[in-house]
Amino acid sequence: SLVVEGVNLVAGTTRGIFFSTNNGIIWTQQNSGLTDTLIRSLLINGSTLFAGTYSGGIFLSTNDGASWKEINAGLTETDVRSLKVSGEYLFAATQRGVWRRPLSELIPSAVSPSEQPTAFTLEANHPNPFTDYTTLNFTLLERGYVILDIYDLLGQKIRTLISEILDAGKHSREFNTKDLATGAYIAKLRVNGAEQEMKIVKVAN
Repeated sequence: SLVVEGVNLVAGTTRGIFFSTNNGIIWTQQNSGLTDTLIRSLLINGSTLFAGTYSGGIFLSTNDGASWKEINAGLTETDVRSLKVSGEYLFAATQRGVWRRPLSELIPSAVSPSEQPTAFTLEANHPNPFTDYTTLNFTLLERGYVILDIYDLLGQKIRTLISEILDAGKHSREFNTKDLATGAYIAKLRVNGAEQEMKIVKVAN
């Protein structure tokens, strides 16, 4: 199985899942958490990846494959041939029929917009993808202590862009990435204990 996620390629093989951020020139295997590495199907829904396997059922990743979580509650046939999202449900086709589960049970952000942090908004960076520089933008509805960190896909923090008290309103911060390798990174914004994150992508000049 092969799917495209932004500028990333994601391949499901008989030896697990591989990611490429440079059009397939280099591939990185990312199987952490998978108990079955024979991948039948892949699906992207927003920032969430789903993988259907030969005998291990369905796995989910919300961090670009850095780790996978099994989501097989109620699934009686673990040979998953294909996956599909329709409306508020994830559907899985197996050898013995079709299985359905609400996305709200799997993805916290799918529960309800009213349950999401309302004190701030992390907006799309510009440009994205980018080469050496990108600007991160966010809006605070109230004064608060703001932390803006950048992580790699393994969850390691590589840069703190903001760690200070800011007033309500629109804010932006430039991110200099000249010393970083090409690929995907995670920008995580925390304000007064609540947090949001998004993926940003660096490409070659």
